[in-house]
Amino acid sequence: MYCVPYDTGKVLMIDPVKEIFEEVGEKTKDAVSKYTECAAAHNFTGFLYAAPFKGTDYVLEINPMTGIVREVGERIPHHTSDAMWWGVKASPTCLKIFAAPYDARRVLMIDPNNGGRAVEVGPDLGDVRGKYCCLELAPNGNLYAPPFNASQVLQIDSKGNVSLTGPKLGGSKVRKYSCLVLGANKLLYAPPLEADQVLEINPNRGDSKLIGPVIGTGEAKYACACLHSNRKIYAAPLEGRRVLEIDCEDHEVREIGFDLGSEMEKYSCICEAPVTGKLYAAPRAARQFLEIDPEKGFVREVGPDLGPLARKYTVMLPGRPIQPPPVVKVERFATTAAVPKQLAAPPVAQ
Repeated sequence: MYCVPYDTGKVLMIDPVKEIFEEVGEKTKDAVSKYTECAAAHNFTGFLYAAPFKGTDYVLEINPMTGIVREVGERIPHHTSDAMWWGVKASPTCLKIFAAPYDARRVLMIDPNNGGRAVEVGPDLGDVRGKYCCLELAPNGNLYAPPFNASQVLQIDSKGNVSLTGPKLGGSKVRKYSCLVLGANKLLYAPPLEADQVLEINPNRGDSKLIGPVIGTGEAKYACACLHSNRKIYAAPLEGRRVLEIDCEDHEVREIGFDLGSEMEKYSCICEAPVTGKLYAAPRAARQFLEIDPEKGFVREVGPDLGPLARKYTVMLPGRPIQPPPVVKVERFATTAAVPKQLAAPPVAQ
């Protein structure tokens, strides 16, 4: 596993089998916000590529077989105050990697089959800062980004064509949506950050609409969500007050659990436990983990008090459950059974 550098100076390589944590590649300047996300190429190399965010002008390439890290392609000039691309996904159909523009004016396309060469593609999306901050793959091979400060959904089709789709959203509102989840019905859902309602994107029709009731009064409500095995999506509150449940099949939205207050950024990552079926959200500024029981619609804070630190955790992934030791079945010959010929005693010489 590899962690691309944001403010740190080097790529971190993690070998979970050997329990090795090692920095690899050449050291770059610290505290310059270089990369936010990376994606693996859909080719025989499986190289990882990260698009430049702010503190660098080059695409980053990681060779997972050798651990070699290098900057590739031509220099991509940009203004020093701009944060260029955020949200990186690979297209399994056109075999390119795309990065959604944050302050950049166009989408960045990285070609893993051409040495990681990067070019800007699609229309000029204007000078709005903070346009998009996440990108998700739909079942039809299209990529979608919900608007952060932009006004429309960004679509990159399976051939790499870039367009804006759906109605204009949110008017002058900023920081509308910051995460996107694929539902069990093959539609995409974005819980509202500072938008008023959940955004539903239909990849087959190439359109989007708002569903559910108006939620909250403009605070940064939800920044993380995940699909549960019951085919519903759950979002843990950032500054929202309650857990959000999205019923993909019925296109309905409701809040569940008790009021957690809105005075701080509580949770920004969530996932389903691999064995219990419950969901857990790791605390950002909250002091405890949040446990969600979808079967009972019950929400509670669990675990020890982790103190007042403001930004405790931002990523959470399910691990492999502990496996019981294998049961070894020993078969013995029955006392009444005939002894197999190969086990019979050799003949005695006369």
